[in-house]
Order: sequence, then structure tokens, then C-alpha cells
Amino acid sequence: MKQNCHIKLTDFKNSSSTTSTKTLASSCINLLVNNHLMKTMIDSGSDDSFISPEALAKISPQPVIHPANKDFQAMNGTQVIVSGYVILTIDFDKNLSDEIIYVSPQTNIDLLLGQTWIKKHQAILNCKDQCITIMTRNGPRSIRYIPAYDDNSGDICQQYNIRLVHDVTIKSRTVQPVDAICPSISNADTVIFRPQQQLQEDLSILIQNSLLNIYHHRTTLYIVNHTDSDCVLPKNSKIGKVRHVPLTNLCCNVTESFESLKSDDVIPHKILEDINRLIKHLKPEHQQLIHPILLQEWKVFDISKPSQATDLKTKHRIITQDHPPIYQRPYRVPESIKQQQKELTDEMERNGQISRSQSPWASPVLLVKKHDGSPRFVVDYRKLNSITIRDSYPLPRMDDTINKLAGARYYSKFDLKCEYHQIPIDSRDKQKTGFTTSYGLFEFNVLPQGLINGPPVFQRIMNEVLGDLLGHHCLVYLDDIITFSRNFFLFASAFRKVYFYTNHYETIKT
Repeated sequence: MKQNCHIKLTDFKNSSSTTSTKTLASSCINLLVNNHLMKTMIDSGSDDSFISPEALAKISPQPVIHPANKDFQAMNGTQVIVSGYVILTIDFDKNLSDEIIYVSPQTNIDLLLGQTWIKKHQAILNCKDQCITIMTRNGPRSIRYIPAYDDNSGDICQQYNIRLVHDVTIKSRTVQPVDAICPSISNADTVIFRPQQQLQEDLSILIQNSLLNIYHHRTTLYIVNHTDSDCVLPKNSKIGKVRHVPLTNLCCNVTESFESLKSDDVIPHKILEDINRLIKHLKPEHQQLIHPILLQEWKVFDISKPSQATDLKTKHRIITQDHPPIYQRPYRVPESIKQQQKELTDEMERNGQISRSQSPWASPVLLVKKHDGSPRFVVDYRKLNSITIRDSYPLPRMDDTINKLAGARYYSKFDLKCEYHQIPIDSRDKQKTGFTTSYGLFEFNVLPQGLINGPPVFQRIMNEVLGDLLGHHCLVYLDDIITFSRNFFLFASAFRKVYFYTNHYETIKT
């Protein structure tokens, strides 16, 4: 015999209730469910607990859905559709418990916890302090409500301080991740962070406005030190504030977290078209997240002028020990090719990629056809490579890369333009890149194609640029950078960080 279960109608979709979204948001908390962050309502008007199919789909591996053994009825007598129940592990501020949760497409929130859960954990809804408290073996544990959204002001009612967990030393001319803590928020999928301006001015550092996710009160921020001296920040330094944005309102507010474009910073029409084309396949709410990021860093797409990476710790070295210089005569070139060779050489010289040389080293030049039929300028460095000490820095394994992408739903890929030519050559080794043409002797100022240590050095530099982003929501294989995530809001945050890192070094020209 199936039992009847009464549920308060305001918690379900297609309800005739006048309960507002604002009221729902103010009585919600964020909980980890099978290690996935979910917006949760504690509802004393419901006998049982429910999860929406959309929220359940985010969990991996997927829990087994068991058949339900009772009927469900809303307070107004209407039938509530339930497809079964699952057993989920709920993390309430590090207190874990397994719970029976029913799956209903009418659930108007990720997760709803009813009387069964409330009685089991002796939960207290504290309206005065805006928190929910449960009793555990180690005493009471509390989580604050998600702050209510103020529809009139278009702003969040309350902001919370972010402080450093440890003493931090930011090395000169580096970008460094730092651990930060927000005592007022235990878990949050998406919050907007604004740095403290006075701190940045006093210490000559840069902390970007950004989207953060908070896990057990902890999060990670990135601080840029542009100066020539180290910067020390003591433990508990206040570095900014965060404010929670309910997911239903995130898209219209997230643009505030990015610095606005300068009034005189005119974006070329062609680049605007490229940006719009890149995101036209996204949902409108997702476009509103990504579009301001692309606009702020639009110069990444400007490939009209070649660029070189700056502030890199690594420059390309060519270690040949005490071997005498190698000289080779230029190859014979048909007259029809000489003009193309001269045009390419003149262009690289104008762009600062090569310089005229008096080097004792000289390697010959080849022109190789690309897939589109255009010529590729290649220097035959085989003899130079034969005496060069190899760099053993590893390239990523493709099988490991594919495994890390498993389960992700959102991806982006950056492909660097003229990737090697963005990496500078160490001044001590420029002369070794000397090459001969029918029009003279030249040497490279940037990393040319054909050097044996080009790939490992380039991989080392990209790992240096992206730093601790790698492996979480970002992977790089030479000139290809992939950003990925199961959650679009976390994806947007990672996408923004990749943009920020690469633009800081001016390495990415896509």
C-alpha cells in the first residue's frame, strides 16, 4: 500500500502560490551533495526531501534511482510527480550523512530538505541570525542563509570580507595564487569578488575582480606584483569583499565584476565581429557571462602586429658547449622563389623578429609550402641541432589529457598565432640562429621553427604562464590551451583566469 506524503506547494514549479523568488532565496543555503554544490532549501512544510532531475544530472557517477513506495500530494491536493528516490551524501559544514532524496521534476530548487532531515539532525532555523544549525557529535554546526537579493537596488544586501589565510610573499614581477578565507560563507558556487583598492594602491599590486567558488570557507585568488621588489602581505590581511549572487540573477550582474573598457579603447569592427561569432552558439545567459570577458581582453584577438611575451622567467637557450661555430652556404634558390624569400625576410625584419647579423654561425633557408599553398620560412638547423644539448622537459601525455577531460560539459580552445615567434631568444645565443639568404646574413630575436629544443622550451614557458591553473579547469599542449568544466559558471571563472594570465604575459594571440 502506497502512503500519502504532503508537500508545501510553494516549493514546486507551476504553483499558484504567491511566494516570491526573493523569499525563497533568503531561506536557502549552499550544501555539498555527493561533492557537488547545490542550492538547498530547508522546508519544515514538507515531510520528505526532494531533488530536481537537473541537479541530479550534475552528479557523477549517477546514483541509482529506486522506485518510490508512496504517493506525493501537495497541500492543495494536487498530485506531485516523483520518478523514484536516490541515496545521497550531504555535507553540512564537514558533517556527512546519507539521506533518502526523492526525484521530482516539479522541484523549484536544486535540493529541498524536509521534516525527515530536520528531525534527524535536530535542525534549527534561526531567522534572527539568518542561519541554519544542526546538532552533531562534535556540537552544533551552522551555515548562513544565502543573502537575499534586493530587487529594488539591483544589488546584494550584504558583502563579506575575504582575508589571507597565511603570510604571503609575492615575488617581483610574478603572478601568484594565494589562499583566502571567508568566515561568513561556508560553500558557494559563484560569488563576485571585488578587491580592496587602497591595498592595491599602497603596495602597487594588482588583484583582479573575479568570480570565485568557495569550499569550506576557502578560496583562491591571484595577485600580480608588477614591481621590481618582493611584496609581503601578513596573515589576515583584508584583500577585498565577496557578495553572493543567486544563479537566477547571475547573468545580469556578473558583468559588474569586470573592469569596464576605457572610453578611448576602441575595439576594431573586425574583432567585434569575431567575438560575436565565437559565442553565437551559446545560450543567451551564457553569452552574457563570456561576452564581457572577451571585450575586456579584446587585444588578445589583435594579430595585426606580432607580439613577444614579456616578464618570462625562461628564455630560449642554445647550449653547444665549446663547439666551434657552424657555417653553411645558402641553398640555391630559383629566381621565382627569391622574391618570396626577400618579402618574408623584410617582413620579419620590420616586425623585429630578425636582425641583420655579423654572426660566425650560418644555416641555410628553405621555403616550404603550407596546406593553403602559402610559403613557410624554414631554416635548416639540422647541423646546429646535432651539437645542441637536449632539453628533457616533458610534453604532456595525450592519454592523461583525455582522461582529465572526462565528464566535462563545457570547453574552449585557444590556438596561439605564430606561437614560437612570441618567445624571445636569450641574447647570448641569438648569433647561433644565424641564417643565410641571397640578400645577406640574419639572426633571430625570437624562437624560430626547426630548433631541437623548441617544443620542450615552449611547453615549459606555457606551464610557467598558466601555473596552478593547470590540471583543474585548464590544460595546455604546446600552443593549444583547453579550458573545461562541468559547470558553466566555474567554466567562465576559469576562462577569465586563463585570459588574465596569458594577457599579463602578452603571449596569446589567437
